[in-house]
Amino acid sequence: MILDSSYYIKLLKDPTIIDDDPDFYAKFESESWIMNTVQVAEIAQWAIDFGWDPDLVISDAKKEIHFYPLTETLAIKGAKIKKDMRNQGASKFSLIDGIILATARETKHKLITYDSDFELAKEAIVLSH
Repeated sequence: MILDSSYYIKLLKDPTIIDDDPDFYAKFESESWIMNTVQVAEIAQWAIDFGWDPDLVISDAKKEIHFYPLTETLAIKGAKIKKDMRNQGASKFSLIDGIILATARETKHKLITYDSDFELAKEAIVLSH
């Protein structure tokens, strides 16, 4: 499963969210957790904003998550996805969002997120806050 940064950050802030819907999370318990390497920057930024040590947060994340490499090909796919999503009406869809979605498509995994920018993506499971 591909984790959007919004999901992982919410999980860091409140690990009890798993208790909110145990059946949902049980479906994904056995799956590998994957994030794109570019998301390290987003996680680090959130850690800094919360007053946490970003090196420690990233180090802990690496114990649970496989970080998929950002290649030139994936970056180009992400840019094209950003343009497509913006053309479909997702006005806040960012380049990093495009790279994350490109990662989901390339790995053929579902993307779990709290970010409504992904509502138009068939690969995304958009959770409500």
